[in-house]
Amino acid sequence: MAELRVGEGQQYRTLEEAAAAARPGDEVIVTAGIYRERLVANTPDVTWRSETPGAAVLAGGWDGQTVGAGRHSGQVQLSAPGARAVGFTIRNCPGRGIVLSADRTEAIGNIIDNCCDGGIIANDCADILIKDNVLTRLGMSWVAGERRVVSGSMNLVKVRNGRATGNRVSGGHGEGINCGRGSYNCRVDGNIVSDCSHLAYYFNRCVDCVIERNVAVLTRDPAFDAGESGNWPAAYVFGDEAAHSDSYPWQRGNHLLNNLAVGYGTLVDVRNNAETQGRAGYNTQLAGSRIEGNTLIAGPGTRAGMMLRENQRGRPHRDTVVRHNVIYFDGAEAGAAIGRLTGGGVTFERNAWTQQPPANMRGAGDLVGPVGLVNPGAAVAGSGATGLTVFDVDNYRPRGDSPLVGAGPDGLTWGALEPVTTEPPPDPDPDPEPEEGPDWAALLELAAAIGEQLAVANMAGEAAREALGELLLRLDEYRVGE
Repeated sequence: MAELRVGEGQQYRTLEEAAAAARPGDEVIVTAGIYRERLVANTPDVTWRSETPGAAVLAGGWDGQTVGAGRHSGQVQLSAPGARAVGFTIRNCPGRGIVLSADRTEAIGNIIDNCCDGGIIANDCADILIKDNVLTRLGMSWVAGERRVVSGSMNLVKVRNGRATGNRVSGGHGEGINCGRGSYNCRVDGNIVSDCSHLAYYFNRCVDCVIERNVAVLTRDPAFDAGESGNWPAAYVFGDEAAHSDSYPWQRGNHLLNNLAVGYGTLVDVRNNAETQGRAGYNTQLAGSRIEGNTLIAGPGTRAGMMLRENQRGRPHRDTVVRHNVIYFDGAEAGAAIGRLTGGGVTFERNAWTQQPPANMRGAGDLVGPVGLVNPGAAVAGSGATGLTVFDVDNYRPRGDSPLVGAGPDGLTWGALEPVTTEPPPDPDPDPEPEEGPDWAALLELAAAIGEQLAVANMAGEAAREALGELLLRLDEYRVGE
């Protein structure tokens, strides 16, 4: 194993030269600078790393207007097993930021901004990791004027045993994170998605996948309105796109656990419709799924809380449970529905609703009424140039006196967030040590000594000595009075 260095004055001047020289097990260190080329990592088990996180910039040169050339390519292409890209800034991409297309590939700690297509896609690979990346301004072909197809900001397609964790995605004109077609046993956890036009998180034709402990926040920036319908997008969606029925499985065994949604148009959405006018639409069946422990916060643009539509193509929902969720709906737009379920196959139990849900969504042990959150109506906003959303998750925690606290199994709290805690003041000391006062004798002796030294030093010392005498007198009076 060797360390190869790339950059001005280094062993290799270009990424292409280093890629040609790299051997399995090597690490390529890319020094600070702007590299106007693609990184094609086609040697197995090579780690590519920015020497200083974010300082090695891979610039794609996209002009923000031309759509087509290189649209589906990656500015970083991880095409060999075990290839890793760590800590780069990747921007102005004519296609995608990073493409993972081989097993055991990893994209960690990268900053991706302004892509004509999506930010990251993993396609037909296994055991991949997408971690701690920041993605902004994705699917910008929409802004460039092509509104035919908009890619998701982060897509998992035909991925087995993949994980996306700790990422921030904001300002995408498609989906946020898509646990997508043909994927099995993937985990999407600990991510934050904000302001993505189509939806935030998606189960689409995938099996045994988990979306857990994520955050979805919508600021209602007009740039990310759905456009055609005028409706704000949904946060968490189960939606099998029927057009791909010959190639991919129908979803089953997918779980939505302990997530937070704030302000989206629909908070949880199961999409279904009939095939009409040549449009394939959605053919979604909930099968063996759990929607559990989520906190769903309505905002001024929210029109539905839980919208669970029945399958209209002969595949009814089955073996699905909805429990321990918190649905705060007081901030929704006028006339919005806190929930809607058509069909059966879904069991509800022990959910907290701030408004009474429909009869077929009520369950044993429900709470209906105030849920005691800290500040669920708090404003959220974009942070300017970065496109990232500013919000405080603590606003959506239960207060200490909330009925959610201890309502769950084994005394746990319902919803995605633990209650706020304040440290109690320490108990008073039952046997405190007496406080010691000043050593008055020492102070008086010190003042007298200073006066004598001043008197010896110069004639002005006599005046100083008189002043010190007055001080001595006052100190003695204070000591006696104490």
